[in-house]
Amino acid sequence: MEYEIIGPAPTSVRLQPFGQVLDGILIQAKYVSLAVAYLHYGAIDVVGRHLSQVLQRDGQVDVLVGIRNSSGRALRSLAAIIGASNLSLYWQRGQGNFHPKLYLLANGTNLDMAAQLDVFVGSSNLTGAGLKHNLEINVHFKLTRPTDSHEITEWKNRWTRIRSLPSIRPYSDQLISNLERRGAFRQSQAEANLDDLFPVSPTTTTIDITSTTYVQTLQPNDFPNSGESDAIVPRAAREANEAFWGWPGLFRRSPGGHKQRLFPNTSLRYRSREVATSCRLYEVESVANFRLSCSAVRALLPTRHDNYLFTMQIDGNSCAIRFLSPNDPDYSDYYASTRPLTNSPKRWGYI
Repeated sequence: MEYEIIGPAPTSVRLQPFGQVLDGILIQAKYVSLAVAYLHYGAIDVVGRHLSQVLQRDGQVDVLVGIRNSSGRALRSLAAIIGASNLSLYWQRGQGNFHPKLYLLANGTNLDMAAQLDVFVGSSNLTGAGLKHNLEINVHFKLTRPTDSHEITEWKNRWTRIRSLPSIRPYSDQLISNLERRGAFRQSQAEANLDDLFPVSPTTTTIDITSTTYVQTLQPNDFPNSGESDAIVPRAAREANEAFWGWPGLFRRSPGGHKQRLFPNTSLRYRSREVATSCRLYEVESVANFRLSCSAVRALLPTRHDNYLFTMQIDGNSCAIRFLSPNDPDYSDYYASTRPLTNSPKRWGYI
């Protein structure tokens, strides 16, 4: 893997603007995926023609744009260039701003087979200023197969995770018109309530009480390297399917006063390793969430396990817990069953 730092640009400080570097890669690309916080019309002049040429080469273009601070005119123009089916919009109230600046370009339409992948991550949005004039810094990763196969797979998985975010809607002229009428592209848009234009899919809100498996992403405060060896199961997840956990009927008071359920027969699995141990599930009443406590996890998981998944199956006093890294082949299937928490990067779901 090679990398270079682009910026601070523009040419006023005698460094190459990000847009020039991006254009040089676009000329030969057959796969382009972009996720940016916002789009302005000035970017159309910089990348529009090259994106059109990617499609003329029978390539693939997939652009995901946050609507906050975007331009309705720019979105219409880009849709006319790349096709409405290749443009999606993101907005979700209460989840924090959609803020990525991710550019993936490959010389083949299938990332699994592409010989070269160029990844740009940095500060440039898809705007004329961000591509040409602003003082921006971006990192350009150059990946080639077979040397960087692992890293290419990782970036593919990250794009898959971005594309599985809730409140993504395909572009349509009607949606843009509705957004304009509601003031989504004005400075006051931070106060706009657009929930009805970006409804959560029913498939992500209905919980089947016969579900057999719980799925959750891990954050740094889950199974930390010191202190209590606990993972936090959100209150929303518990309340969505109390029958799965046996709550509250199967919980008893611990000596410390917590309501808990013990699982003396617990299997932990991570890739080819499996450990027989025990664990307990207890409620922290002050915040009404569950803590899953199991010290053996520390010896099983890598030190850094942000955004790993754990799955949990319960059978009487036994449970089976499996951990998946983003590189595991079935990670995406499990991740697709999860939903976000309000004001938290953690995700959870049932299968």
